[in-house]
Amino acid sequence: MKKLIQLALAFLLVYGCSSRPEKILKISKDKCQSIENGRYHMDHITKYMTQTDTVKREYDCIFSKLENDTIYPAKFHYSYTFNGKYGGDILYTSSEFVNYKTTDSAGTIMSNEKWSDKIDAYKHNYNFYDVVFRTNASPLPDDSMYHHTGFNIKSLKAANLNNHKCFRIQTIQTPKPDTSEAMQILSITNDYWIDKKSMIPVRYSSLYLITMEKDTMTQLNIKTIRNSQFDIPGLGDSISLNRVPEYVKLEEFKPYVPPTLLPVDTIAPVWKLPTLRDSTDSLSLMELKGKIVLIDFFYKGCYPCMQAIPGLQKLSEAYKEKGVEVVGIDPFDNNENNNLSDFLEKRGASYQILMDGKSASDNYHVSGYPTMYVIDREGIIRQVNVGFGDGTDELLEQYIEEILAESPVN
Repeated sequence: MKKLIQLALAFLLVYGCSSRPEKILKISKDKCQSIENGRYHMDHITKYMTQTDTVKREYDCIFSKLENDTIYPAKFHYSYTFNGKYGGDILYTSSEFVNYKTTDSAGTIMSNEKWSDKIDAYKHNYNFYDVVFRTNASPLPDDSMYHHTGFNIKSLKAANLNNHKCFRIQTIQTPKPDTSEAMQILSITNDYWIDKKSMIPVRYSSLYLITMEKDTMTQLNIKTIRNSQFDIPGLGDSISLNRVPEYVKLEEFKPYVPPTLLPVDTIAPVWKLPTLRDSTDSLSLMELKGKIVLIDFFYKGCYPCMQAIPGLQKLSEAYKEKGVEVVGIDPFDNNENNNLSDFLEKRGASYQILMDGKSASDNYHVSGYPTMYVIDREGIIRQVNVGFGDGTDELLEQYIEEILAESPVN
């Protein structure tokens, strides 16, 4: 009799929920939050908003949730590949954070007691199957989301995924516009493939529709798990430094010390680089002698770099006739693969863009983007600015005006 009741409840859970997507998501969230530990293989496909191609990472992960850790919601160990190539192993025991490669037999170790601020600062670089790893089961919606205007939910046609019979639920969120930001999120669409038996999502995806200047972009994340097991007795005890192979030599973490920026009143290093407009053509700093040069080291995927473009264009238009040349130098992007010309055209950038700028960025000691150097007519560095924020455009204009006041254009 008891078994019949359990079967009846299971039937109601699975089939009675089929027309109530909100109920399915709430049951799934409760189930995910109840998980204490587990193991999974995750396929993660990403298309970044400024790119056209996708990248694929794979993770083999074990985890065990923690109650009072202020950095991660769980201790964990995973190995990962990037586009099919081994990338490394990451281990967090709650006492130590370890990053190593079995191929190099080397790695670094950071004690939580000594380096908690660094461990916390770097945590956004690491990926998990969040719905089971995080205590809030993000991105499954919180109860409060269902009452927000601009939040919609619907059932999609059920589907089979990797031998799992799944509910398919879609949510679409339309955030309120934030006029203080140059980049606006128009919508966030989350799709969930929820296993009808376990009520755990075996796949979820997030699609962001974003606009900036005259450009509309998309960013896509798809995470799928296979070979998963949860609530395994004793699994948490196995997540320790003993997981690091004996042949791997761990060294104490040494924080990165960025190179000192080139000092003002010194000669700017020369460069000669191909132009974006025509890769067979080039431009050199020597050719610009006699002009004031504002160099912007940037790359396409850098949000502050994108924010800086309209102001740089205005400076170029306002001061070009006064002998000022604005030059963007990109150390990383390839125009053929990244559509950089189209990207910049949509943002109205008509000033000179130079490619293959890695050696130039190294010579100028660039470690953060954007980095801007103002060089006078004699090739002397007069000012340096790193990053972009309120007042940056005005500051750059002030630097230019100061040089012009010393030696007005003829």
